[in-house]
Amino acid sequence: MLPVQMQLCTAEFVDILIGLTQMPVTLGGDKSHKQRVIGDIVCAYQWVNEEPAMVLFPKQRRTLTNGAFVLCLSAAFKYTNVNYLVSQSFAAAKQLGFEDSKFVAHQIADIIIEGIPDLIEMPPEPSQEHKFEEAIGEMLLKVDGQVIKHEEITMPDMGQTA
Repeated sequence: MLPVQMQLCTAEFVDILIGLTQMPVTLGGDKSHKQRVIGDIVCAYQWVNEEPAMVLFPKQRRTLTNGAFVLCLSAAFKYTNVNYLVSQSFAAAKQLGFEDSKFVAHQIADIIIEGIPDLIEMPPEPSQEHKFEEAIGEMLLKVDGQVIKHEEITMPDMGQTA
């Protein structure tokens, strides 16, 4: 599945709706830690503002104004409250461009509840500085025997341990 380019709102809320706003965010694809498709909904696990998040968005764009629904790890506890889960499921259905029905809200609630364990197990966001930590060699550029450039050659950290 190809990543979807959408816009991310800059909000202080940890469970937010992504619609047409200022800051773009790529949903799914290489930016996600993991993703699965349930019916017409994609559930991508990725980092939003450096925090692990479950991002729900439609498999196929339904309207020009629909967006995505984001549930950050710091807000996951709220979804143990059934009333909150139901209200947010209806809000997510509307945001994703689906009909406002109990069936769709129930489907979204199931995705959220079943996805929270994967959200909890997500690692912290990989940072660029940690991706190229291990030096495996060096490169010297010499002109007439004089070193004019010295660089370490590094190997990307693939998360493997010896």
